Amino acid sequence: RRLFNRAPQVMRVLVKRDKVKRVYRVSWQGRDQDKDRLGYVLTYRKRGTKQWLMLHDRFFTKTSMSLSPRDMPDGWYEVRIEASDARSNSPGEALRHARISKPFLVDQGRPEVAGEVRDGVLSGVAADRVSNVVRVEVSFDGEPPVLANSGDGVFDGLQEAFELKLPRDLHTGRHTLLIQATDEAGNTGVQRLTVGK
Repeated sequence: RRLFNRAPQVMRVLVKRDKVKRVYRVSWQGRDQDKDRLGYVLTYRKRGTKQWLMLHDRFFTKTSMSLSPRDMPDGWYEVRIEASDARSNSPGEALRHARISKPFLVDQGRPEVAGEVRDGVLSGVAADRVSNVVRVEVSFDGEPPVLANSGDGVFDGLQEAFELKLPRDLHTGRHTLLIQATDEAGNTGVQRLTVGK
């Protein structure tokens, strides 16, 4: 028989975004030197706030969970995993240990795009509230999109100017331009422009 109970440990906490299913995969690793059965309490909070919000209503026994961002306003978040050996010990002897994940970004908003055509050149600004704009593409009359140029040489900011010289055959007739700006979270904002007569 052991003389005293040793506390469990949460070794790591990982949060990865599943871009296809648009959820966050939370996984962790717990360890107990006494080989006690562990249960977990999962909470999360928006970074900068004090209140931790519960993700479930009882001890969680698995070591992974999917977190839906549907009810989470855009911003940076943390997940806290607390391990307890209460399933193998009396209430007076049970011990706990917690670990907090690295901050992760929840961004469901699409970038805003504002472009215009003057003298055969498309120019404008793409902006997002929380994620950097990483790409601006332009499609002419349904053709495969081409990349626009960044105003400062690289798309890496919350607000980015862009520019693209129009092909010569777009100088006559009526044409449709589809401008797509994508942020680092994979959200895409779209503007449709009609040029010519």
